[in-house]
Amino acid sequence: MENKNKSLNLLTGFAIGSAIGATVSLLLAPASGEETRRKIKAEVAEAQMKAMNAIEDVQSKALNLVDDLKEDVQQRASRLKNIGQRVFEDEKATVEQGAIDVKATMDQGAKEAKDVFKS
Repeated sequence: MENKNKSLNLLTGFAIGSAIGATVSLLLAPASGEETRRKIKAEVAEAQMKAMNAIEDVQSKALNLVDDLKEDVQQRASRLKNIGQRVFEDEKATVEQGAIDVKATMDQGAKEAKDVFKS
């Protein structure tokens, strides 16, 4: 994100610098007032077009970045979900086996207790 801001600042600075440089050069060049105004108008229009192109380029790159990040997050979420499901299934099997073992131990203890009381 920081690189995108740097790119936008760079492009904005370039566009502004170009417009200022063109305007100053036109003002200092020997020409009639009407010709100078026409040149300034043309330079401003060109600078505006360059700025708009730069903004569109940055917007396009930002949208692509958002799409890439969205896809990455979805993939990571899917992997985490699968990992969580596997862990849950493993723990469920462990608990179920533990319940079976406890029941078997209790049944064995009850049988032994009956045998003790019978004798």
